[in-house]
Amino acid sequence: MANKVKPNSFFGVGSVEVESQGEKCRRLAITADKLVTQPQEGIETTSDIIDYAARTHGTKDAFGWRDIVEVHTEEKDVKKIIGGKEVTEKKQWQYFQLSDYKYISFVEIQSRVSELARGLVHYGITTENVFNMYASTSVNWQLMSHACAFVSTTIATAYDTLGESGLTHSLNEPECVGIFTNADLLSTVSRVLKNTPTVRFVVYDGEPKASVLTDIRAIRDSIQLVSIDELRETGKAQDVETIKSRRPKGDTVSCIMYTSGSTGAPKGVVLTHSNLVASVGAVYTLLGHQLKADDSFLAYLPLAHILEYAVELTLFFIGMTTGFGRVKTLTDASVRKCKGDIAAFRPSIMVGVPAVWETIRKGIVSKIGAGSAVSQSVFKGAYAAKRANVPGLSQLAEGAVLSKVKAATGGRLRLALSGGAALSRETQEFLTVALVTVLQGYGMTESCGMCAILPPDMMQYGTVGLPVPCIEIKLLDVAEAGYFANGENPQGEVCIRGPSVTKGYYKRDDLNNDETIFTKDGWLRTGDVGQWNPDGTLSLIDRIKNLVKLAGGEYIALERLESIYKACNLVANICVYASTDANKPIAIIIPHEHNLRTMLPPGVDTNAGLPALCHDDKVKELVLKECNAIGKKNGFKPMETLQAVVLTPEEWTAESGLVTAAQKIQRKKISDVFATEIKASTNGSLSDVTGSIKVGSGLYPGLVKRAWGSTLTGSFYALGRVAALTIPNLSVDIRASAYTDPLYSVATTQLAASLTCPHGAVGSKAGGVVLLVHGTGSTGDETWENGPYNKILPTYGAGYDVCWVTLPGKSLGHAATTAEYVVYNIKALASQSKTGKVFLIGHSQGAGLNIPWPLDFFPSTQPLVSGFVALSGDFRGTSLGGSVCFGLDFLEGHCSESIWQQAQNSSYLRAQYVGFSKAIVGTTSIFTTFDEIIPPEPYDSTLNGASNILIQDNDACGPAKVVDHFLGAKGPG
Repeated sequence: MANKVKPNSFFGVGSVEVESQGEKCRRLAITADKLVTQPQEGIETTSDIIDYAARTHGTKDAFGWRDIVEVHTEEKDVKKIIGGKEVTEKKQWQYFQLSDYKYISFVEIQSRVSELARGLVHYGITTENVFNMYASTSVNWQLMSHACAFVSTTIATAYDTLGESGLTHSLNEPECVGIFTNADLLSTVSRVLKNTPTVRFVVYDGEPKASVLTDIRAIRDSIQLVSIDELRETGKAQDVETIKSRRPKGDTVSCIMYTSGSTGAPKGVVLTHSNLVASVGAVYTLLGHQLKADDSFLAYLPLAHILEYAVELTLFFIGMTTGFGRVKTLTDASVRKCKGDIAAFRPSIMVGVPAVWETIRKGIVSKIGAGSAVSQSVFKGAYAAKRANVPGLSQLAEGAVLSKVKAATGGRLRLALSGGAALSRETQEFLTVALVTVLQGYGMTESCGMCAILPPDMMQYGTVGLPVPCIEIKLLDVAEAGYFANGENPQGEVCIRGPSVTKGYYKRDDLNNDETIFTKDGWLRTGDVGQWNPDGTLSLIDRIKNLVKLAGGEYIALERLESIYKACNLVANICVYASTDANKPIAIIIPHEHNLRTMLPPGVDTNAGLPALCHDDKVKELVLKECNAIGKKNGFKPMETLQAVVLTPEEWTAESGLVTAAQKIQRKKISDVFATEIKASTNGSLSDVTGSIKVGSGLYPGLVKRAWGSTLTGSFYALGRVAALTIPNLSVDIRASAYTDPLYSVATTQLAASLTCPHGAVGSKAGGVVLLVHGTGSTGDETWENGPYNKILPTYGAGYDVCWVTLPGKSLGHAATTAEYVVYNIKALASQSKTGKVFLIGHSQGAGLNIPWPLDFFPSTQPLVSGFVALSGDFRGTSLGGSVCFGLDFLEGHCSESIWQQAQNSSYLRAQYVGFSKAIVGTTSIFTTFDEIIPPEPYDSTLNGASNILIQDNDACGPAKVVDHFLGAKGPG
């Protein structure tokens, strides 16, 4: 693949194709000749990194932590649904009061690690032993892990959220001899020790209850139990020489890092010191010029997760100060009588998984939404100025407004990295503009967390960045899903190889010998589907195991959908589910309660608890609508939009088994738990209806070509729309008489923003409101601003308020979607109009498609409309439209949806004509004998039951002028 973009000053052309071991693959351009194996000559192990940092950074602050000063208990009411009824229960919540940050230097860390290592040797820990790390992220976690590395003892990681079964597995499979844990986890350790016979040495951090220590000692005589401080004191008394012969080598196994187990039991990934050192070298090569020793990093993710482990090791090498925090104490709201960890430590660098960044974004949006209308407008204006990078104005916005947002994170944050899963573009862009540059990364435990990283120098959206310099990548065809590595846009399964990639899983020969995972020539097949971009960056577009083939034969990628829908402000967490017999996916959603309550629709009890809200159909409709608006904004195809939602108030936790310890959703378990709700949400659904609509003597299959711009299968977002797309001779009319208005597929904020009322607020004119609707290829301003209606109507007769809509994309998109803008604003203006009604004037497509569709398929608009004037309207389509589209299809390969829909006999117009064959409200149609856009006249613009007014060409255009369609909006009315 040729690079067709301007080379970056630092990274050249990004990545390049190279020949490696007899085949072609891609590497980072600046290290194309050789993969990186270490950050500096002579550093071969993680222990070498500890020594290097002590020599280089000396007495500089290395690690910081906060002590718990006091625990505050508060009682709160929690509402639940029990036996179908909402009940209130009392629940106690604990909040920490913390000290200021305390620090130790790089030299002190080296000293403490050595002392602990000597203590381990004293207690008989050998190079053959495995030591389990079952504790929260902290300074002492790091000290214990490096102490084990100093004496070539392998560690095995276990998330501190693991329950008894998970912990038992992580102790028994590697036959762990020792375990390091926190005082508050000792009770869990005590319960599993009976079933983990190899464990004989327990080191704890903190101050546990004496009864727990007594229980552990009583399990068996061989168990030795000491605190980490006691272990250090023991080590101090031992000769330094006792550990020199135990130093690790590059091929020594440093860590058995257990994956979070999103598919079956956790797998132990075997990582050597060479693997880890290569990943440090790669990050340093790629980002070293961006990361400085005077930066500061806030650590709070589990060190049992490879992302956190590898990042902390790299930043330690660089000499950056790391402050340790807790997830439950990050913000000011989660602590008492002190600042949260972020505000107290004031980091300049942060790393997080998508769930963290989504929470931060929604928190900012929620806080802004709770402010006054003025403050919201100020923020929106500042955000828009910064996003557009308006010279001078963007700097003013940054200093005057956005700096206040940044103050919540301490005011120093300048760089953030998201990894672990896909982050939605919407969240990435919002945080980058409002808070901090958020970079995407891509990796996995098997690659020491690193496959690709987006450097700040190449900041963009929709890509995971450049290959890290310790990895080479090739793409493998996924033919069944239509991905080909040698296509014009190279796509395929991502395969990785290099010095940071594991050689296999611990005691899993079945997997290590599986060539669908590890190939004989050294490639690890990731299961992710990637695409090379022209600038050499990699984008992830699918996940093979999460590709679901729908009933219509199309594939959808569930993880990708989740990453986008998660950006909806009403979503706290989401699991997208689809069965192979479905036409669309559904979503099981935990709502964001605060944001949900600010948007509750009319008729919903605002005092109801979250469980009751989750059972409310109006609330479900709201969440469905907002989610699908996000999907549409991100270009989702109709089969990627949600058919229904299931709402649940209960958090998904690792303890419940619905998410992993790394907070990855357990899709199968979630779908099993909510099987009843899933079935109920799809029973009687739109896809069921589309399969049973009778047309003549047969069943219409639900396939519509051109009416929607592409071939689609199954239902659309509302029953009225489904019915509208069937063949006209329906045996049963299933329109407005039987069903209410369809739901909007566009966010109401977007619908409202389309309205312009040039003379100010409406509601003062006795004649009411006139709404003007423009046609194809123009905007509301272009059509109406300088025309007669805007000038004359405000003072004509009793006087009229004048407004117009500007339809998206100059009304070239799907006409049923653009019609929603008309529907929304009819309702909005009618509620403000002096008469309680709205008079409609439409031109061209605005008259022929975008007004009739609302009146036909949104029946609640009919009593709100006092009259309708159509100017050069194409009620039955134009013979020119089809010709234009077939020409464009031939020349350019596509034609705008609304132009297809205006072709004579289009599915759209045939559907519309079923209910709109005659005027629904008082209608006047004005047209000319000749119209260069919508021939043939007068057939196209006449409507049964309407006052059809023919204007001679000379009257409308002047002598010898025959081009008059566009003048329809200029005066004949």
